Amino acid sequence: MKEIFEQYKYTIIGGIAGLFLAALFFTIGFWKSILSIIIIGIGMVIGFSKDRDVNVKEYFDDFWTNKKEWK
Repeated sequence: MKEIFEQYKYTIIGGIAGLFLAALFFTIGFWKSILSIIIIGIGMVIGFSKDRDVNVKEYFDDFWTNKKEWK
């Protein structure tokens, strides 16, 4: 079982994410789902900045100016 998960890890994660999104769309509607995804994304960016001690503004400035120094 572990070998199968390692081989198809991203396929399984993508399928679970798709199932979650479909459940959101069918239960709370399209626009509320989009808003939820945006809010979750903002929370993930804040969490990422705290975990990696990264200044989010500098990170995106570097990203958009093609400096791409991934930390």
